Amino acid sequence: MTARGGIGIGVLALALAGVSYTVGVSAGRSRTTAEKDAEFEGVLEQLASDHKEIEVTKNNQVASLQAALSAKDVEIGTLAALVTKLKDRPAEVRYLTRVETVLGASPMVTVPVDVLPDEHLFVAGPLTVARFASQGGEATFETYDQRFVLDAALGDTSSAFLLRGATSFDDQLHEIPVEVTTTRITPDPPKLLKVHLALGATVFGGAVGQAPRVGVGASLTLPWMHPTPRVDVLTPRATVGAVASLDGVAGFTFRGGLDVVSYNLGREGSIVSDLWLGVGPSYGTDGSWSVDVGLTTRL
Repeated sequence: MTARGGIGIGVLALALAGVSYTVGVSAGRSRTTAEKDAEFEGVLEQLASDHKEIEVTKNNQVASLQAALSAKDVEIGTLAALVTKLKDRPAEVRYLTRVETVLGASPMVTVPVDVLPDEHLFVAGPLTVARFASQGGEATFETYDQRFVLDAALGDTSSAFLLRGATSFDDQLHEIPVEVTTTRITPDPPKLLKVHLALGATVFGGAVGQAPRVGVGASLTLPWMHPTPRVDVLTPRATVGAVASLDGVAGFTFRGGLDVVSYNLGREGSIVSDLWLGVGPSYGTDGSWSVDVGLTTRL
């Protein structure tokens, strides 16, 4: 087998590895998501059986915060004020939830002034909120401190809420029925196949005969397959650059290649958010194979 034949087989193996990686990542992610959803649904069912007043709801799904704020049942001013108080950017908001309850009043009781009860407790829903007492010609009226605890579990498709309240009358937590609306903001997932245009610089190294040569040049890439938001595979690359070899030969070369894997080194919210490191083989007009390492940014 010739050296070029061996390199060609190696390039094919790398390409197949890239495709296998794409399929494996996509399938694995789908299985993991399904398993997590099933597990969370089981937790919600158990919670519902343990607590009579727990509220389990299906989440409304929207693609953006703007869509969520434009819903008919949303008080835009109130939610906008909440969003502006967050340290996170509005784009990072993922859930909008409203919890509403009414504590039912106790019925009115009317008695003659001269037959006031020794004691009367005022209740709102399950909570004792005030007390009236009369003794020795004196009447006293007192209210009790009120404490509320809201527990929430937010999932991708369903959410659960349990509101409990207590007063200083007995300091016992009582479950309170609630009405809940939860909106989950789910931006459209990145497409697996979508063509982009990127520019950058590439360093390459290879050999013609026994004379190793290296070069550097400007590159144009066409990322089109994106198994994850931070990884591209099988990206075509075109490079124009200068090349020099150890035997004194120097000049310019045009190279066509394939970045088997590219990874985004940038981070959202940082100064550098779109900087892709790609690695793969290429072949040049000078008749040489090389391994290329390049940095690109999308237009």
